Amino acid sequence: MQVFQHSIHINATKEKIWNILIDVANWSQWDHDVQSAKLHRTFAVGTTGILIAKDNTVSRFVITDIKPYNLYSNYYQLPLFTKLNFTHEIKSHDIGYKITFFAHFTGPLALYYAKKHGKTLLNVMKNAMKNLLITCSH
Repeated sequence: MQVFQHSIHINATKEKIWNILIDVANWSQWDHDVQSAKLHRTFAVGTTGILIAKDNTVSRFVITDIKPYNLYSNYYQLPLFTKLNFTHEIKSHDIGYKITFFAHFTGPLALYYAKKHGKTLLNVMKNAMKNLLITCSH
């Protein structure tokens, strides 16, 4: 399994970073590949949501793990029982916090998706995190 990951350091409070990350309705403010996103209930394990990308692709996601102020994970359902799994992690660091996004594909087409979309996925993560840094600075 190939894991795609990227980290940045943010000098902001853990609470501020966490609240920005879990504010699904405003993901588009720092992830410019997102047109809109919404949850069907509150931010909790098992909650489902919809993300519409800038190219109008509609993706459904499920929140699978939450450790408040430390990490949350979710997955996007892809064709033929394949999933794109994400984890967003906050860890204490010398100056502020280290934020890491992890992503990997699972299921029958995982290798195909990793090879075809991995480089683009990593670039999207890097751009989103750069904008997250800017958002947390305000």
